[in-house]
Amino acid sequence: MAQSGFSVEIDDRRLKAVLKKLDTRTRNLKPAFEEIGELGVSSVTRNFEVGGRYRAAGSWRGGSNKWQPLSPVTLKKKRGRGILLESTNLLNSINWSADRESVEIGSNRVYAAIHQFGGEAGPGKKVTIPARPYLVLQSGDLEEIADILGDYLLGKN
Repeated sequence: MAQSGFSVEIDDRRLKAVLKKLDTRTRNLKPAFEEIGELGVSSVTRNFEVGGRYRAAGSWRGGSNKWQPLSPVTLKKKRGRGILLESTNLLNSINWSADRESVEIGSNRVYAAIHQFGGEAGPGKKVTIPARPYLVLQSGDLEEIADILGDYLLGKN
């Protein structure tokens, strides 16, 4: 009985080159994270401009909810501008920091968290401040972040 045989040869040089590029790029994502930081700060700034765009208190995901209105007591003291904009200190403190492994977007103001998450404040903790989430990203931002990472990993930028 005659034996028949066959062989398959695969040229995987291109695949190996792509995998090597991916390996190299994943070791330092800082360039992509810097771009994501800029995008995040821009989106958060827009949240201030429109008075909130959040899904739920405590969530970093955007949505259509607006911040709760100011109390009558606060309105009497207010000198104008919008919610969380009496001064622009909180807005102007929004920044980002990136390294090879992560990006962070936030504020260094001590009162930033009480506005993001709400809670009791003031002397004797007698004032209740509602959560007004401003550190949120919208669905479109998340899609753009995916594009930024994909382009970076594939070497398109």
